[in-house]
Amino acid sequence: MLAAPIMQDEDDATDILLKVAAELVPAMKGTLGPLPDSGWVGPGGDNGAELRRLCAALVERHPEAGRAFAAVRSWTWLTWQPVILGVIAVHGAARVAPISAMGQRVGDAEVVGYCIPHEGRGATDTAECIRQSGEELRALAELLLDELNTVARMKPVIAFRLLADRLLGTLSHLRHHLPGADTETVEAYADAWMSAAGLSGMSGLKPLEITGGRFELVLDRKACCLEYLKHDGQLCASCPKLAPNERAARMRQAWLDHG
Repeated sequence: MLAAPIMQDEDDATDILLKVAAELVPAMKGTLGPLPDSGWVGPGGDNGAELRRLCAALVERHPEAGRAFAAVRSWTWLTWQPVILGVIAVHGAARVAPISAMGQRVGDAEVVGYCIPHEGRGATDTAECIRQSGEELRALAELLLDELNTVARMKPVIAFRLLADRLLGTLSHLRHHLPGADTETVEAYADAWMSAAGLSGMSGLKPLEITGGRFELVLDRKACCLEYLKHDGQLCASCPKLAPNERAARMRQAWLDHG
């Protein structure tokens, strides 16, 4: 059964949401208000110029990695904030964040900073919050992918597998901030999010023994982020290109090193 959210019935829930997000993920710097005229991407805006600038900056910064890497990295930059805000809204503020209307600031080969309308919705329970938030996330992701594909081609199946990885990775990372965050509860959250966002089967969580009978949930990725194409890059610990035994060993070591 899905547990209740952490906080409920706040007078200024959207403002509180921004504060909770910044506390849990310091890089999350959000504001309330409409989409600015330039330097940002978001629904209702003319995003073409900013998306071209983002992709071009990534190609210039990592020419050895090629345009496929630039497309994938652009996508992961465009989706990291909506995913994290959506998850924190549900599990940290008992809200459905208006991420389908979210604007994001495009910097120098990065997307950092966001704005959302001064609104949001509470729901009767966590399951309903997840259902609505998954729909919000899917709506924004489809819009961003359609627009990105006018600049840098990317297969939808790869894009949505990476989105699923980000979603489950965020859920796993924030597990200690979730109420009753035992393995069964987190797995229930994961299934609910994947279903709500139309991502079922595109990523997964699986238990991995870390040491002495201690198990942690780790990502069971289905897509590669192409990080290894950079001159200083390598395959991630959870990369599906790795052999299963090496993958498990590297994920285990990552847990031991970083917790």
